[in-house]
Amino acid sequence: MKTLIKHAKIYTLDSVNTITEALVMENGRILKTGTEAMLRESYQEKMKEIDCEGRCILPAFHDSHIHLLGYGLFLEMVDLSGTKSIEELQQRIRQYIIKNRINKGEWIRGRGWNQDCFIKDQMPCKEDLDAVSREYPIVISRVCGHILVVNSKALEICKITEKMEEIPKEQIGIGEDGLPNGIFRENGMDLIYSNIPDPDLETLKRSIVKGQEQLLAKGITAIQSDDFGNVKDYKKVIQAFKELEKEKKLQIKVYEQCNFRTLSQLKEFLEEEQGFERNKEQVNCQKDVYKKGHFRLGCLKIVGDGSLGARTAWLRRPYKDAKDKTGIACYDLDSLYSYMSYAHKEGIPIAIHCIGDAMIETAIQYFARLQEETPKPELRHEIVHCQITDLSLLQRIAKQGILVSIQPIFLNYDLHIVEARVGRELAQTSYNWKTLLEYGCILSMGTDCPVEEFDPMKNIYCAVTRKDLSGCPSYGFYAEQTLSVQEAVIAYTMGSAYAAYGEKWQGSLESGKCADLVVLNQDIFQCEMEEIKNIDIWKTFVEGEEIL
Repeated sequence: MKTLIKHAKIYTLDSVNTITEALVMENGRILKTGTEAMLRESYQEKMKEIDCEGRCILPAFHDSHIHLLGYGLFLEMVDLSGTKSIEELQQRIRQYIIKNRINKGEWIRGRGWNQDCFIKDQMPCKEDLDAVSREYPIVISRVCGHILVVNSKALEICKITEKMEEIPKEQIGIGEDGLPNGIFRENGMDLIYSNIPDPDLETLKRSIVKGQEQLLAKGITAIQSDDFGNVKDYKKVIQAFKELEKEKKLQIKVYEQCNFRTLSQLKEFLEEEQGFERNKEQVNCQKDVYKKGHFRLGCLKIVGDGSLGARTAWLRRPYKDAKDKTGIACYDLDSLYSYMSYAHKEGIPIAIHCIGDAMIETAIQYFARLQEETPKPELRHEIVHCQITDLSLLQRIAKQGILVSIQPIFLNYDLHIVEARVGRELAQTSYNWKTLLEYGCILSMGTDCPVEEFDPMKNIYCAVTRKDLSGCPSYGFYAEQTLSVQEAVIAYTMGSAYAAYGEKWQGSLESGKCADLVVLNQDIFQCEMEEIKNIDIWKTFVEGEEIL
């Protein structure tokens, strides 16, 4: 039976920004939009009707960079977000152990702390976790996921009890006694993670479903997700998604950003024909591609450097507040190019995590070189984050047609540290989304959850006000870079769909496209800017079915 959505204000986001009052959908697709009278004339049979009572309707949101599995697993860890001291951090871990009756010897995992938010700006270390327990191995990762801290029991299990000369000193912390102090950064974290048992398949599936439920409640029906790094065997992740889809439990559309840590892993994957779709321009942009399923193996994801908060983002000049640091490049540069070149030649688009200007410049240079050596203009290569930039870098990104995935919600924290980290001159040309649009760059929008909340309203709020969630600074952080609401919403819908090669079947409310839409309790285009972060979702539809 057809469904008529009526008495609404529907922002279709089509090429001429049509606003209308009703639409008809059937079998997962939008049949037609227009006035209620016109649609009733077109479809005279009995229809299911949904009265939206004048509410605003948008295409459903599409998070262009998220860690769905990581978020689902985080829900079962110690939540350390918002802690204000090492003492509070310790207390939460103790409470978690008691509440969950953890067996002796089981790993205790936590995430979300940020030393910049502590009353005393002090990095936790192994002694702080030893004070909680020496019987349980404990590992806690910073909110950004680029630093972790372990206790002595974890070091013992991982056989890291002596100074490790072969590991670069910026990746493993050394105490005054010359021994590891429990702090690990970037690739050094693998020394710990490689010793933690993988979750079983049912845990992976349960975590995906838990995260999915919360995404749908926020009007998000499609994501580009980086999930392989949560386990040692990426095949289990693929199996979990495929089993959920077969069981009809995967409701959101997942474009997997395949994070193979090495070239040999990627080659192994391709030899086993796990399912990368080639010739993306011809395959993924067809209107019926969604029939292939909700889970697609998409681009190659590469983590190029670290994070600004952890001072591991790779900069061209030393940090202003840490003169001995320029951050960390996660790959030897020759190895990185070989990796990117192989993927490019195989017809696989690349999304590379770049936060520091040195890493961004490297990515730009390598993308240009790839296209010169083996032209493949159909590949939509992308820089994820693209935070610390100057105008020259922004111009080169746009000129080369490189896509950019932005996370405006990062400003909730970063606006308070960026000038201290990189200086005022570089800060004013960083997070420059408006300039990228003016230069002609295509932006997609995401949140990097669980680094930040995946709430689209808070994300859009930060994009259009350049303020943190408490409304500071009142004048906005370099306010000339604010996006309009229209620009932000398009990045969160059509922009993200384009990055996933899905713009012909997602991202706008047009005839023939998926009936994925969200009904808001307020009109996001008409309300006060300060109200945007408080807008609630009234209903979410996935392929015409009411989910919320």
